[in-house]
Amino acid sequence: MQTETNDYARVGRPQSLYVHRLPYGVWVVDGGKTEVLFDRGYCAIAERPVKEPKAARLVEEQVHYPDIRSTKFYYSDRSAPEYVSDDQTKRLESILARFILGRKV
Repeated sequence: MQTETNDYARVGRPQSLYVHRLPYGVWVVDGGKTEVLFDRGYCAIAERPVKEPKAARLVEEQVHYPDIRSTKFYYSDRSAPEYVSDDQTKRLESILARFILGRKV
């Protein structure tokens, strides 16, 4: 897994392929207070407070996150779910479920 700060990640593009709508990574924003799960088009999927992860909520509209502290990616182009296997897709579905349920991802 790769961690970096990425200004490009502030711009989202809606995705049409199912595998591209699965989690691609997570941002830490709002001065380190919020985690945001995002898809391959850098669109937010869900967000939750770091100190209260069970308060996760789905993000239904495109949101601009100006204060991205860090970025963690769950896969690279070489391990993208459409090129690897169903195991990668299942792993990303599990990350999504765990994030929304307030569990560690």
